[in-house]
Amino acid sequence: MNVLQLTEQARGLRRALGPTGWVVLEDLAVDALVDTGGVVVVTTSVRVLAEHLDLNKDTTARAMGRLIAAGILVRRPQQLDAVGRFGAAVYELHLPAGLTVKARPTSVDAARRVDRPRRQLCDGRSDGQLSLLDNDDDQDNGSGR
Repeated sequence: MNVLQLTEQARGLRRALGPTGWVVLEDLAVDALVDTGGVVVVTTSVRVLAEHLDLNKDTTARAMGRLIAAGILVRRPQQLDAVGRFGAAVYELHLPAGLTVKARPTSVDAARRVDRPRRQLCDGRSDGQLSLLDNDDDQDNGSGR
C-alpha cells in the first residue's frame, strides 16, 4: 500500500479534477506499483474503483476520463492471456509536480523488532522448548536427579 504525498502545488489540480476525480486519483495511487522502468502503474478496472469508493461505475468512469484528459492517467494496451482473453486493465500514473507516490513506511513497532537468541536449556540443547513427554531419565534438569 502506498501514500500519495502532495504539496501546495497540487491545489490547482485538485480544483480542476473536482472531488470525485481527486478521490479516484487517491485510490489509484494507493494501489499503484513502480514497474522495472520506474513508471508508476496500477492494475484495476472502473468497477473495482467504483466498489472501493462506493460510487456508481458511470461516475467513476467520468472521473477517470478527467484524469486521462489531464494526462495523469494513461491506459496501457491490454494483453491477451494464455486462453485468448483480455487481461486486467493497466494504467500508468503520470503525476504532475506536487504529487508523488511513496511506499507506506512501516510502523515503528514493526521496524524495531529484535530477534533474540533462543534460550539454552540446562543440558545445553538450544531448541528452547521443554518437552512434557520426555521421561525424567532423558532430561538433566539440573536438580541432581
